[in-house]
Amino acid sequence: MTNGQTKPKIDDQYWFNLSEELAKSAVTKRDEAAGKLQNLAIWLWGIYTASAAVGFTLSGKALSLGPTILIAAASAGLIAVYWGTVWTQMPHLVNFDPRAPDEIRKAYSALVTSKHRRLRVTLALSVIAAILVSLALLVASVPHKRTDLPDFDAMITKADGQRSLALTGLIVGATEVTVSVQPIGEKEATAPDRGTFRLADGGLLQVNIPLKTPATAVKVTIEWMTQNNTTIQLTKEVKETVHQASGQK
Repeated sequence: MTNGQTKPKIDDQYWFNLSEELAKSAVTKRDEAAGKLQNLAIWLWGIYTASAAVGFTLSGKALSLGPTILIAAASAGLIAVYWGTVWTQMPHLVNFDPRAPDEIRKAYSALVTSKHRRLRVTLALSVIAAILVSLALLVASVPHKRTDLPDFDAMITKADGQRSLALTGLIVGATEVTVSVQPIGEKEATAPDRGTFRLADGGLLQVNIPLKTPATAVKVTIEWMTQNNTTIQLTKEVKETVHQASGQK
């Protein structure tokens, strides 16, 4: 029974109880916040890797040094955030006398301060990482001019007794090329075999040329005309590679 007087529920004892709860949950709350940032880093990593892969596939470009460093920095930033979340949740060791309330209070205060400082550092890292990821995705999605240098590879193959020259290459900016195959090492000079081949989309060259010469080494020359009527040649020497199959007698 009460004496009829109304007692406020928010009094000194209420604030004492609240301070007790705040003190008990100070470390837990910071660990939970770090865990949320950790999940954010994992989420950003999944979006970043998937979106960047799609962006590079669609744009089909080779990036210069600057954008490459930016994309690498975004990956490093996400790794730093993940490390920061783990660092925040790691225990901070302090020494105190369990019989002295003042030392216990100081030790607990030092623990909370350390957790708070680590959390602030991790939060700053997460902001930087989010900015880097946004910029990297922008770079990955915006089309860039191709910087592919013309080049080709060739090898002499043999199938069903027929020797051929397998030729692949990338000649950006041309529609067709002339291929010359000159035997090397024969006693008498032989005129090169020449042929004109049309390039596929994107300047892709992929042909298989039958060899008329028995020479085991040939000089391959690719020639094409640029848009400003300049003739360009690429030449490589190709030697036949002998493959020996081994088996049981």
